[in-house]
Amino acid sequence: MSELEASLPTSPLGTEHRRGSELEASLPTSPLGTEHRRGNATQVANAHLGTVELRIPSKPEWVAVARLTIAAIANRLPFSVEEIEDLKLAIAEACTNVIQSESGADSIEIVVETGSAELKIHVRDHGAIRIRQAVAAPLGGVPVEGGLGVFLIQALMDSVEQSANPESGNQLVMTKRVGS
Repeated sequence: MSELEASLPTSPLGTEHRRGSELEASLPTSPLGTEHRRGNATQVANAHLGTVELRIPSKPEWVAVARLTIAAIANRLPFSVEEIEDLKLAIAEACTNVIQSESGADSIEIVVETGSAELKIHVRDHGAIRIRQAVAAPLGGVPVEGGLGVFLIQALMDSVEQSANPESGNQLVMTKRVGS
């Protein structure tokens, strides 16, 4: 260790500040027990790692909270930066669909089931029943307005399911697998 590195202050946790390979070697391990580094993901059985629940007001200014939450959860798994961006865009579109539908929902419930190889995101609201389908574009053009959000979500995610029930409300379930 150089004289400069030895003189670095310690953090409140008592460990020295590190850079480069020393920092990489000190990274915490993922819930899978292997070091958590981008690009070194291996395919393993999709073990359930936990569930995160979030309820936000059905207002546009709260969509950013949903995006940040999904990004933080996905960052704990071996998703690439591009895949995390896809997840952020998909959750923003799902929340925006609820808000723009004017279904009367006061809040949006987001439940994220984390697995070692995928994220499953449930977006629910208890407003008026509706199912938004991606509308097919005439002659291969751009989908008509109103169906663009669902079309985009379907393009970004590995699977998308919608359901509507008078008791449980509207639900959109999106699944994204690591490395897809």
